[in-house]
Amino acid sequence: MRRILFSLTAALLFFCFVGEVALGQAALPMPRHYVEDYANVINSSDEQSLNGVLQELEQKTGAQYIVLTVETTGGVPIEDFAIGLAEKWKLGQKGKDNGMLFVLAKNDRKYRFEVGYGLEGFITDQYCGTVGRDVLVPYLKRGDYGGGIYQANLQVVQKIADASGITLTALHKLSPQKKENQYKQGGVLFLCSCALILFGVVSYSILHKRTTTYKTQKAKGEAEEKFQDTKRKTEEEKRQQQEKERRSEEEFRRREEAHREDDRYRAEKEQNHREENERTRSEESGKRELFKDERYYGSILGLNGRIDPEQVKHRYRELAVQYHPDKVHQLGPKLKEIAEQEMKKINEAYDYFKKKYGLK
Repeated sequence: MRRILFSLTAALLFFCFVGEVALGQAALPMPRHYVEDYANVINSSDEQSLNGVLQELEQKTGAQYIVLTVETTGGVPIEDFAIGLAEKWKLGQKGKDNGMLFVLAKNDRKYRFEVGYGLEGFITDQYCGTVGRDVLVPYLKRGDYGGGIYQANLQVVQKIADASGITLTALHKLSPQKKENQYKQGGVLFLCSCALILFGVVSYSILHKRTTTYKTQKAKGEAEEKFQDTKRKTEEEKRQQQEKERRSEEEFRRREEAHREDDRYRAEKEQNHREENERTRSEESGKRELFKDERYYGSILGLNGRIDPEQVKHRYRELAVQYHPDKVHQLGPKLKEIAEQEMKKINEAYDYFKKKYGLK
């Protein structure tokens, strides 16, 4: 059979996630074939068949599909192991990301379908999980690793071919379902021949009735099969559409949350700015009010400009002498009332400066 070489490079690649990922004692090289059976679990016939199918798949669709078996991943989770290999090998066409990698770690009893973004539209995690549970695992439980790998990956390849609208000649020849149908058809023909020999004496009407019944059942079976195929495709398209809508909704919610977070941040920033301005205005207002009070009380004492505590004390003594009660008592009633009011203001002004400068 024909085999295609992915790379002429023989350099060793080391997978670095948390530390060095080892396969046995050496790192895995770039794949030289579509099937790299390091665990030696696939028989040569199945390996050759898979290589032919996967080669034709890449030629007709561009999808690069690698089947890999190893003894162990060396303690690395199978998911990280597969992702690391897929990133290092850069499977699929550039810009389309239509590569796919199947990994089976024999001793770890783990497997993984790693699907490129370009194939996720129809090779979903749910689909791979179904193939793994329904096809691969039953073979693994019987110890038939090679048979399980062969059957499971043929199903996935058929899915890619159907979604791409192409027919794989190699797959058509090797399909287990086709072989099974051929065996069934051969058995039916053999039984019909025996029936014709054994019951050749049966009347034509009975034979014709049986033949008609068989054709009717066959037609019904084919119609039912087509109906089920159509139903499955419709359900798959519906599921894909729902998945697409779900992702769009999640993306919309993320954007809305980001917008709301930006709005909250701007609102908090504006509020802080307003509060800062308010504090600044309050402080300035307090300073202006304080200066206004100082000028007012200074004018009562007859002081202008910059006021010194000693000036306040000196001026207060002078005014206290000037408005002494003995002198005020000698004044007339009207002047006496005016003098008392002035002295009240003078005492109020002095009390203000006493508090401000700590005068005694």
